[in-house]
Amino acid sequence: MLWFFSFLLGCVNCTGENTQNISTRFRLEDLVVGQNIIAVGFSGKKGRLTPEPQRTAEIWKVQNGTPARLKQFSNSYFVSIARVDKEIWAVRAKYKHGKKQFSLHYSNNDALSWMALQDIPVDDVEQIYLHNSCGWIQGRHTLIRSCNNGKTWKHLPLAPKSISKSTPLSFTEKRVLLGGENIRYSEDYGLTWTTIEEKADVLHKRWVASVENNQLKIGTIGKDSVDWRYKTDHKYQPTNLFVQKDKIYLLANNKAKERHPAIALFSKDGGKTFQEKILHGCYDAEKAKITSKGVAFMSRRGKMISRQL
Repeated sequence: MLWFFSFLLGCVNCTGENTQNISTRFRLEDLVVGQNIIAVGFSGKKGRLTPEPQRTAEIWKVQNGTPARLKQFSNSYFVSIARVDKEIWAVRAKYKHGKKQFSLHYSNNDALSWMALQDIPVDDVEQIYLHNSCGWIQGRHTLIRSCNNGKTWKHLPLAPKSISKSTPLSFTEKRVLLGGENIRYSEDYGLTWTTIEEKADVLHKRWVASVENNQLKIGTIGKDSVDWRYKTDHKYQPTNLFVQKDKIYLLANNKAKERHPAIALFSKDGGKTFQEKILHGCYDAEKAKITSKGVAFMSRRGKMISRQL
């Protein structure tokens, strides 16, 4: 979580940059990038971390360089957000009679209007995903999905200890994929799972990146194995992976560089070769996101930077 003071929207080799102030009291939890930027988090007391029950949940939208606060809720905070085109789902943690509960907020018109749906039947939420009009929620020890806009949720059969905060989740046309110490995939929407004995730190579609014995590996997932296409002995810890046709983008932290640890690796030949670029101003790739629009991250000076690679 980082303090979210302003957006700096620009790109590499551009001459103009646009900085938009939002609020010095807004703390960013998650964001999605499309034709606009939708950011969720909370506001609290300036200069220090506000206790959870005293926070004020907020949704912000930046479009055409103009920021606007869309929603605000007392005694709560937003946890995660996901979008597919104009459909957006956001999860809010709230306190009722001293107990934490999670509720879903839904928009089908690119955040122009929102509906607050019923509570989500989980004790913890780490991340929300959208795929084929179904919402998937990953908790610390659980995985659930809803295909009716959050009216009902199905708990999926997985060993609780196999899902943690750092467990990545991704989708192909036919598979649901889970990473971690092993790769697991389901071809029946999460009812049964097949295990591949390979580690996965990040996933996107059929692509995977992992670090083992100080070696970064990038490859594709098959039926019962991984085709590792690229390997490097650099001390890189992958945090985010994005694939679009033959272009592959990987964000990582370079453990050997303390001053500029965040880097982007990108390939334009299907993973045969990769180029590397330092993300100047980004000090933790965990706080960055990469999409077809480029990479978005937060600087230590409190600016959200959107940059083309």
